[in-house]
Amino acid sequence: MTAGAPGNPQAERWARVGEILDAVLDVDAAERERILDERCAGDAGLRAEVESLLRAEAVADARFEAPALEWAGALADGGGFDAAAPEHVRGERIGPWRLVEEIGRGGMGTVWRAERADGAYEQPAALKLIRRGLDSNAILARFVGERSILARLQHPHIARLIDGGIAGDGRPYFAMELVEGEPITDWCDRRRLSVRDRIRLLLSAIDAVQYAHQQLVVHRDLKPSNILVTAAGEVKLLDFGIAKVLDASAGRADAATMTQFGFRMLTPEYAAPEQLRGEAVTTATDVYALGVLLYELLTGLRPTAARGQRGAAAEAPNEASARAPTRPSTQASDAAARLRASTTPRLRRNLRGDLDTIVLRALHEEPERRYRTAEALRRDLLRHLAGRPVHARPDSRWYRLRKFVARHRTGVVAAALVAASLAAGLVATAWQARRAELRALEAGRQAQRAEEVKAFLITVFESGGPREWRGKEPTARELLDAGAKRVDEELAGNPELRAEMQAIIGELYFDQGRLDPAERLLRSSLEQRRELSGEDSESYADSLGKLADLLYVNGDWTQARQAQVQALRILRQRFGEHPRTAAALASLSLTELALGNAVEAIDLQRQALDIDRRALGPSHVRVADDMRILAALLVDRGGGAEAGPLFEQALAIYEKLYGVRSVRYALGLNAQAMFLQKQGETERAATAYRHAADVYREAGDPINLEDAVSHYGAALCSLGRFDEAERYLRESLELVRRNGAAPSRIGIRSVSLGRCLAEAGRFAQAMPLLREGLSLVEQDLGPDHAWTPIALTRYAQSLADQGDVAQAMPLAERAFALFQHQLGADSALGADSLRLLARLRFLAGERAAGMAQARRAWETLDRIDGPRHPLTAAAALDLADLQLQAGEPLQAESRLREVAEIFDAIGDRPDASTARLLLGIAQDRLQRDGEAEKSLRRALTERSDLYGRSSPKTAEAEIRLGSFLLRRGDPVEGRRLLEAARSSVIQQSGATHPLVRLAAAELSKGR
Repeated sequence: MTAGAPGNPQAERWARVGEILDAVLDVDAAERERILDERCAGDAGLRAEVESLLRAEAVADARFEAPALEWAGALADGGGFDAAAPEHVRGERIGPWRLVEEIGRGGMGTVWRAERADGAYEQPAALKLIRRGLDSNAILARFVGERSILARLQHPHIARLIDGGIAGDGRPYFAMELVEGEPITDWCDRRRLSVRDRIRLLLSAIDAVQYAHQQLVVHRDLKPSNILVTAAGEVKLLDFGIAKVLDASAGRADAATMTQFGFRMLTPEYAAPEQLRGEAVTTATDVYALGVLLYELLTGLRPTAARGQRGAAAEAPNEASARAPTRPSTQASDAAARLRASTTPRLRRNLRGDLDTIVLRALHEEPERRYRTAEALRRDLLRHLAGRPVHARPDSRWYRLRKFVARHRTGVVAAALVAASLAAGLVATAWQARRAELRALEAGRQAQRAEEVKAFLITVFESGGPREWRGKEPTARELLDAGAKRVDEELAGNPELRAEMQAIIGELYFDQGRLDPAERLLRSSLEQRRELSGEDSESYADSLGKLADLLYVNGDWTQARQAQVQALRILRQRFGEHPRTAAALASLSLTELALGNAVEAIDLQRQALDIDRRALGPSHVRVADDMRILAALLVDRGGGAEAGPLFEQALAIYEKLYGVRSVRYALGLNAQAMFLQKQGETERAATAYRHAADVYREAGDPINLEDAVSHYGAALCSLGRFDEAERYLRESLELVRRNGAAPSRIGIRSVSLGRCLAEAGRFAQAMPLLREGLSLVEQDLGPDHAWTPIALTRYAQSLADQGDVAQAMPLAERAFALFQHQLGADSALGADSLRLLARLRFLAGERAAGMAQARRAWETLDRIDGPRHPLTAAAALDLADLQLQAGEPLQAESRLREVAEIFDAIGDRPDASTARLLLGIAQDRLQRDGEAEKSLRRALTERSDLYGRSSPKTAEAEIRLGSFLLRRGDPVEGRRLLEAARSSVIQQSGATHPLVRLAAAELSKGR
């Protein structure tokens, strides 16, 4: 029998209480009095019961808001109770817990802030207790059931069960994780989060609901007050107190038990139609509530309010459920837009389409027509954020094509430009047709080709229909593979269109990070265009440029330059000072930089910037791109003073044109982060890398995401945050593997991860990665490829860090020889490699040869880059270190002062601290005790600030200062520092780390 069934007067009375309560909960005081007067006319008892429940609602804290219709019906004596009457007092002991303050009250019980009182451990908790008058056997069983449900739910976004038991008066309790937060809707509004950020936050809650469903638990009362967000932005799902256990083997009959006593366990505004009708509850019930939450997060309104009704529960259930909610996009208001950092027209555009469809599907009256699971809703929201087709929208070929193009703008834009630019060209050529019949014929030919490209693209995307794929949503990989196959099979008789389509699909493969099929198609397109149009044609130059981009990413820089130089020659001849020529100059400049020709790279990029400024104006996106690239090149040459403003100008243009969550802005931010890192502002750089990675993740940009994640991990490694660094560098490695990248790219990422682990002293983990990475690079690209000496150098550095000079030496020699062969005798990369070789020779006992090579490396870099370039300063730092070890502290001191000043000037804090540390050692050797102690203490402070107290880099400074104090100043503090450093390194990196041996040796000298 349901709560409102005839034949049960008490149940009918409580159904009336519920209807009145629903009608007055969300109205102001005057309207509440009017409704109470109208609905309770002549029935003082009825009004007293409603007002009693309203008092209980008023004292409930928003953090633990109880379901508005969670109330007791026919009690044993048929009477009511005073819901606001206190039942427990502050300081009372409940099991091992002491009550601190009441923080929530609902129909079934009260919630108290509590603290552990038995001395076992210290922990705050939210303690939930049953209310007197509700301790019938059925309700006690229900309460104990709530406890058992929570005990089996272990999820980061679900408030966990800490403890449970029976109080002294025989009533059960449980202690839950105390969540300090605010309802998700309030949290978002207070911070004016955008629509996308609100969706991302809700995804955590949906993930928790899906987890509960997998444990056969339905929440049944999802609403903002049960989904809290902490100050740190962590989502926590609360109160499974009315959850329904779906496991039939548990032998429970909750619905029958609760309705027998007149319970309705729901909050009407978030309740599904089947709940209001008293029908079976399933996982689709929670999906409906999530749809209401999504509606509210998007518009600020609940669906019932949006359709202008006073609330679903105030109507007859069949009337409420029959009213379909209005589309969210129609509810965009000025107030809602302001709270979402938007404007009303923009908010309406954001909601129109996919989000309208997703929400309405989640809110469908018929449970079987909603999303089948919370996970299905979550996947569609993720697909929307990534610009992919959502499952809630019926498949159509134009819809699929539009979404695919939006998701792969950097690749598919080629296809879009074919149609768009040719269409624009038709207007111009039609106007000129009266003057040049030949131009008219060319326009017709281009128009026909544009239509052919467009038609072929449509047929490719039509192949993604349900019949072709048997109802399965094809992946982007599958669509491209199918398109590439059809190009080969169907366009053999139309070589011009075949070359066009191969170029387009090849670029899409490139966009996905699938470089091998991309190169095959781009080379085929290039060859066909050479045969069709000749080596001086515009189309041939276009293919050369696309192939060069791929060769550059693949590390084939010499081949890339050959293609770019040829393309640039063609474009200059055909267009002169034109944006297309500028684009070719910019691409060539990056390749020249990779080949070590920094001066040529900067000159080429300045030419590109000048051309684009004249042709396109100062605020064009291409101008911003040019400034970004030029700034990055200047950074590499030590030109930070000019680079900084260029980065800021580029970012300002990107933000104005696209916003801060755009891929273009992320590209600029990623480049600026490299500049900041070189300036020593590694913390700011890490934050920028993280922002860029988030944008790339949203945009579904695998190559840039992998790059940004790798840079972020490297920055964390530089900061000494080795655990976090490892996590992100491993993610970068997993991304290249998942994206099907070439083995060489996997190898480079393995080397990066291995080098960071080596810097952390985790050599057992590092060395296999370094060996594997080097092997992959050599096997994939050959022993003489441009990436090979980079991998060799990182491997050799890590061996040298362990004192394994014998193994490191041949690797460093080979790396240096390769750099010389590839880049010439006086390249910057070769000189930088020579620094490592010099140190190894010195350590191997060849002191004179090592010192000579260190001096040669410094002089070469000084000649190429100038004395204040970071690489030149680093070489000077190495030379001073060897001079110090060779017993030349006076020469070392003079050089270290200069080096420290350079690093301070450019903001390179890590190298400045190293220079200061070595300077202190030199001053110690020269018996300048006051200066030495000052330098060593400053170096320790700097490294502690940079890397934290537990880093091996900080421990090294502690050892140097401790050794000095042990011998010259304060032996007690000196021994303390040495012991602390040794313990720290052992804990972080193991007892075999070289610093452990150094600390032990210094301690033995002090005995």
